[in-house]
Amino acid sequence: MERARLEVADAELRGDRAARLRALDLVSKLTPSDPTVWQALAEARSNAHLYSQAVGDYGRALAIEPQDINSLNQLGYACAHAGDLPAAMAALRRYQALRPADANPLDSMGDVNLLLGHLGEAESFYLQASRKTPHFESDGSIFKAAMARLMTGDIAGADGLARQYLDARAAEHDPALDYRKAEWLWASGRRKEAGAQMEAFARAAQNGPAREMAARAYATLALWKLVLGDRAEAGRMAQQAAANAGPSSAEIVALARFLTSPPASPAEWTARAAQSFAGPARNSVRDTALAYALLVAKEFEPASQVLKRIYDSADQADPQDALPILLAWTCLETGRGQEAEPLLRLNPLPTAGSAPILSFCFPRIYYLRGLEAAREGKRDAAAANDQLFRKLSGPDPLLSDGTLPQ
Repeated sequence: MERARLEVADAELRGDRAARLRALDLVSKLTPSDPTVWQALAEARSNAHLYSQAVGDYGRALAIEPQDINSLNQLGYACAHAGDLPAAMAALRRYQALRPADANPLDSMGDVNLLLGHLGEAESFYLQASRKTPHFESDGSIFKAAMARLMTGDIAGADGLARQYLDARAAEHDPALDYRKAEWLWASGRRKEAGAQMEAFARAAQNGPAREMAARAYATLALWKLVLGDRAEAGRMAQQAAANAGPSSAEIVALARFLTSPPASPAEWTARAAQSFAGPARNSVRDTALAYALLVAKEFEPASQVLKRIYDSADQADPQDALPILLAWTCLETGRGQEAEPLLRLNPLPTAGSAPILSFCFPRIYYLRGLEAAREGKRDAAAANDQLFRKLSGPDPLLSDGTLPQ
């Protein structure tokens, strides 16, 4: 038993996910009545995208501690990632029965429905969560309800929900209210207006106590300008971000400055990433930044290699489920369309404040789904996804071309 636990610790120190899984599996066999081991194994398998096995592990943990609400909640997500919405809802209903006054079970029900494309149901659960606990998670449930409606293509209806979200944040005197307004404009396809409002917010914030929010806003603008293909303006925004940066904004500012560096070869980008994000503790940030840089440069083959490495070795879940979408993008751009389909199965989970990262995968996911549908000869699905993509974004300079195959 001691040797097995040492093997778990050793694998964690070395960042060897496969070895950690093997060691945890051994520990679970040696201590089958310890629910914490089954929980750790389930989490590790979820992070390795082994969702069906994770479902079984959470089940074993719950057989020992049937009232463990964290395991029930995580079981719901594991079932959803495995494609089993009824099982996900059953787990979350058990969670809700144990905590009837809590909003989180309802919010999680919204998440699992949104992941699997049941958008009307997702919106309903999110709004129920917000009514159960006003200002739950800084009104994030209302924001997700607006995004669920937006994913249907109903921009006017989504705007109504977004107004509820923004009004709720205003009632809480949110200092980042104008940032959130710009975030919504960008997500709903009004990119020019979003950029103007975000820059106005940044200029106003940089001369007051919210300088770090100004830094974040400028960094967000830098990434938006890159998505729109304006590297020169992106560089100017990154410089403004650096001038206002502080501890809480340091990471996103560093990402913006890195991505707005002059164009380079994949080898040079790799060297820059190693220099800009040095040290083992920053390996994940380094690889993510490198992947984004290669995507912006349309170096899809090396980007795919980096993204696959992250996808195969990440030691924690991707909260927005953005990574599979980016990896699918590189697969489609490099002639490996058959690998893209399972990666595009789930919708990304939106969270308020995730504008910089979400801009790389939403609404691009609809363009990619359209490409995949066209590859399979599903003309109606290809056209529907293309229409939704264009409605929510317009032409996208980061795509290899602006059209879907006929």
